[in-house]
Amino acid sequence: MFVLLISLSFSVSIYQPGYYTAEEYNLFCTIDFKLEDFKNYNYYRIFSTFRNFYTDDDVKLSDSIYLINKLQYTLKIHAASNTNISFGIFLIPSTFNSLEFLIYPSSTASYTIKNNNNYRFQKYYLLILNDEPFNINISKGHKDYNRISYSRSGNLLRNETDLRQIPKTKILAIEYSVNTCPCNTTYKISSGKFQFPLNYYDSRGEPLVFLNKVSIGPLFDDTFLKAGYYHYNLTDTIYFNVSKNTIIIFSNYRYVHGYAIFEQPFVQYSTDILYPTNNTAIEFSLKGILELIPYEDQAFCDFMVYNYTTKSCDYTLVISGKQSYQIEKQEIGKLYCVFFAFGKGQINIAPKNSIYNAVNASGEDMFIRQVNEMTYDFPLLIISDTWDTKKNKITFETNTFSDDLNYTIDGIESKYSFIQANGPTSTKINKNYKVGSEIIKNNKWITISVILLGSIFVFTLIIMGSYYYIRPCFKHSKEGMELELIDQKPACPPNINESALPTFHPSTENNSFIDPYL
Repeated sequence: MFVLLISLSFSVSIYQPGYYTAEEYNLFCTIDFKLEDFKNYNYYRIFSTFRNFYTDDDVKLSDSIYLINKLQYTLKIHAASNTNISFGIFLIPSTFNSLEFLIYPSSTASYTIKNNNNYRFQKYYLLILNDEPFNINISKGHKDYNRISYSRSGNLLRNETDLRQIPKTKILAIEYSVNTCPCNTTYKISSGKFQFPLNYYDSRGEPLVFLNKVSIGPLFDDTFLKAGYYHYNLTDTIYFNVSKNTIIIFSNYRYVHGYAIFEQPFVQYSTDILYPTNNTAIEFSLKGILELIPYEDQAFCDFMVYNYTTKSCDYTLVISGKQSYQIEKQEIGKLYCVFFAFGKGQINIAPKNSIYNAVNASGEDMFIRQVNEMTYDFPLLIISDTWDTKKNKITFETNTFSDDLNYTIDGIESKYSFIQANGPTSTKINKNYKVGSEIIKNNKWITISVILLGSIFVFTLIIMGSYYYIRPCFKHSKEGMELELIDQKPACPPNINESALPTFHPSTENNSFIDPYL
């Protein structure tokens, strides 16, 4: 029971706008976003704890303000030391003329919206956040008929308009709706303790009171490569953010060169892949960038992305395209990892009762341990420390329906390479000896067909040779066919006695060529 309470205290669920505090334990904290979607409204997350946080993918959350772009999501963050993480969740309309932020307001401060004839029919928003409750007094100028509303929970979908006495709060959202020319309007704030105030205005709008411009990015970065299969026709260089412990296997490419790039403070490292290196599979052991560069027209590439790491694999193999490959267990207790890469196709695994573990591209266990012959319609990862209790062999046959390169990475002598890159260094993963071999099928019908075609070809050559050998014995005239008895020795040796037969002269009137001696 004690363990359960401890685990709950280091996670927080977000159902609605408000002020939240989550405590890190062992440097980690889990935040579950379960927010409701409202049309034409956006959620913002503002950190009042000003320090650098990192996600599970080692994405640095160095900014104070983020737009929440996923309403149902689990975020795991960590820092260099345990601390409380304080933040506010705001809900405001998605369109505005000015959006400003005030974090840690000073103990006594005032902010004035000045009279301006250009400020008509506009919407201004101010979001305030502090770790201690603060008082605020809003005073409107003389003949200021514009509407001011606020929310002590940060939710402007449900706001209040009574400005006479706003209760103390840690979070406040203010909306100033301009219908006529505004007069001077002042926000007077007093907080419990002095802080160094942070003030910004959103770069998508105009500055109203504050002059520090900020570009607000999404809290959840969707630019990272997800697990799955990709195809790109390249006309220009493209970049992908790659999470740590990600494996990328190219099943086909043409006219493409690439780099695995790792950025560290004051230095950048890169590792070559694809042409001309033959590095067709790469594992990112750190967060990095995949750069793909076309160097001729009609460049393209196909690749498979796995959320996995090979650090526990003793033997690592890659099977791309259409293959029939058999692996034999070499050592007891060693772990074999087989990665498949293709666009469309099937994987057939034999024999029956093979023992292995199937893992999908996302790194999720499919909970298959011992089965009969299996067929999979998608690439996956096969892991096992044994294959078959009798022969210790397993056969993989891939039947692909896409345009893939047919190759296998198995051992140090493979044509293609599987490398691991971590920034300053890269190492070859397929540095062990070969543990499998390609299966050549003996198809008797193919053999018979080859023999039959060969016989027909030889017979045709004999007929053609004979025809050209005896052809000089005959002569075809332009007017018709005339039979001549040759006086001189013919080009081909005669088989009869020429003196034994009389000379025969065909008549020009007898065009039926009837032999008079018959």
